Amino acid sequence: MTITVGGDLTTPGNSSEEITLDDLFDVDYETSDLDTLDNGDFVLCVNGDPTSSSVKVNDVTVDRSEATKSSKMLTFTSDMLVQGETSTMAIEDLNPEWQLKNNDIPEDVIDLEYADDIQHNDVVQRLETEGNTKGVILKKGLRFTFPSYLQVALTDAFTSQWFALSQVNGQTVMTLKNDYRLSSSGADWKVNINRIYFKSTGNVTVPAGEGFLVATANTKAKVLFNVEIPVDGDVAVKAQDFPAGSSEVNFRLVSHVVSNEMAMGRVRAKVNPDIDFTVSEVTIEDLPDFLTDNDVNADLTNPQVLLRVNNQSEVDVNLQAELHSYKEGNKLQTVVLGTDINTVNSKTIRLKASTENLLCISPLNENVPNGYTWVQVENLPDLIRTIPDLIKVENVEAKVLQQFYTVELGVNKEVHTDYDLNAPLEFGKEFSIVYKDTLDGWSEDIEKYEMKELEVSLSAINRIPLNLDLSAMAIDAQGHVMDDVLVETDGFIAAGTKTEPNTKVLTFTLKKKDGTRIKNLDGLILRLDGKAFRGEDQSQSDTWESQTLNASQTLKLDDLKLRIKGGVTMDLN
Repeated sequence: MTITVGGDLTTPGNSSEEITLDDLFDVDYETSDLDTLDNGDFVLCVNGDPTSSSVKVNDVTVDRSEATKSSKMLTFTSDMLVQGETSTMAIEDLNPEWQLKNNDIPEDVIDLEYADDIQHNDVVQRLETEGNTKGVILKKGLRFTFPSYLQVALTDAFTSQWFALSQVNGQTVMTLKNDYRLSSSGADWKVNINRIYFKSTGNVTVPAGEGFLVATANTKAKVLFNVEIPVDGDVAVKAQDFPAGSSEVNFRLVSHVVSNEMAMGRVRAKVNPDIDFTVSEVTIEDLPDFLTDNDVNADLTNPQVLLRVNNQSEVDVNLQAELHSYKEGNKLQTVVLGTDINTVNSKTIRLKASTENLLCISPLNENVPNGYTWVQVENLPDLIRTIPDLIKVENVEAKVLQQFYTVELGVNKEVHTDYDLNAPLEFGKEFSIVYKDTLDGWSEDIEKYEMKELEVSLSAINRIPLNLDLSAMAIDAQGHVMDDVLVETDGFIAAGTKTEPNTKVLTFTLKKKDGTRIKNLDGLILRLDGKAFRGEDQSQSDTWESQTLNASQTLKLDDLKLRIKGGVTMDLN
């Protein structure tokens, strides 16, 4: 049996505890990328995985080389003998021209000042005779003179026994310490080249057209030295060196210079190696619904990318890259980091050599962590205005600054990178979020009623610094939306603070769209649109000061009442 009763019915009011944003958002901090600071402020924290790259400048070598030169003819006669040894004669025109060269320098070597730590750096200088003598006396003081651009040393024991090194006008001179009898089989003297200068500097003179010849539009870079090592001094002949039955000796001194292929271990150079600089992508996971709704506008004031780059190479690197944000496979925004290598300003990213570089990339030079250098990216908030689920670092261009560095050649030097995205929910004037909640269980009070109109009233106390617009949809006991029920409301609550909340009584009126009675109503799905400004408030936005969402901010929905208007039909079965 059913009966219809006229008049209005009202259920008693229900009160609730104040709901903190922490409870309202129901964040699972174990898995979510949303976290809170010690003071309760919400912050989006995303960590990139560490990555490694390498920097290597290719080897530079000079080719194997040899040269031979003979002196002018020397003639000694027996009437020159005094106590078994002739008087001396000067060596003339003994200056072999020996080349150091390489016509195929790697393209990543732009210019060279000098090279040292040279591998296979020994040079053999052989002296022998050419003629009818059985031997010759090299007189004390005989000299080999090396050009100033070659820094040489003595490490060979035999050579060190007989020769000493000295510096004369910037050149290295190897001087014979005592008379030495050079037999007809000759002798080898060895020196080591410890450094090669490719440019004139100080006491070092590199002849024009020699040294390091930089690349041109039509030629590759090359190394070329026409090295003269003159041998000068005096020689004599002993009586036993004359051929049998002869009163005359005729011979030439022959200088033969040989070097193997030399590898430059360390250079002072301008270089431009290819740098495969990699930075990991990051996923943003397990965020509460209020940040992931497509209507959210996360107008965050000062998100920060904290970039840490341990550059173990010897070169300074300019970094430019793009950050791309994606949601459900669709690209959202692109933000450029850094500047081109020729631009230097607050946006430039420079990774210093042999240093752990700590960079805070953000729109504002505020709250920069200790030890970090601020890099300005004004539009970084655009990257996460719609909260993405994936951020990629793409189109990375890492270029070495063109200045001279001391570089080990052929050695991989590691560059280790990791970064965090820290975005406090400190919002600007365009910030908006969407939150949904359900008020249900009403069927226990009104399950037997069929009603023409239901008025739902509640008192809202807002201590959240957002203007809240509330809208609602009716649901049945199975949780299904009742599309045929119209819900009208004036559900706006102005922003409040902890100390100055805003309070308002909100009213929701429910009617069937076709004018019939409502059946099986169990509750409402509430949608809260939180905005820094509503449309009509934009004129006041110039005075806006950024606000921060905090876990302890509260919203209280109090004194919930259901008022059935215009009579009810009751099922008494």
